[in-house]
Amino acid sequence: VATIDYNDGTLVRLAPESSILFGTRDTTMHFEQILGNIYYRFKKTLGFRDSLEVETNTALAAVRGTTLAVFKYTGTKLVVTSHQVDFYQKNNSGVPVSESKISVAENMESETASNSATPSALL
Repeated sequence: VATIDYNDGTLVRLAPESSILFGTRDTTMHFEQILGNIYYRFKKTLGFRDSLEVETNTALAAVRGTTLAVFKYTGTKLVVTSHQVDFYQKNNSGVPVSESKISVAENMESETASNSATPSALL
């Protein structure tokens, strides 16, 4: 297990054999999750960092101050443990499809399959 602990309270915890790329886009923290299971706790910092995106090859999770876990396998599974996350399926070109957006609430899950057109809400 590896942990990245930012000085603003944001925390990223990687399970064994997990892989990510990370950086920023304007005021958005951006993580590209390649493989594995990763827990994210995001702390919004006004004027500096106001959102977080977690992207896999099949989905995009847009986060606005929350705690979540992303499990990457052939599809992508999202578990939200506090607040809410917008979850998008990606098309065959790797672009998030706005029509596929679902909002995943606290204590809920959603999942995309590698061939699914829309994320499915799970309890």
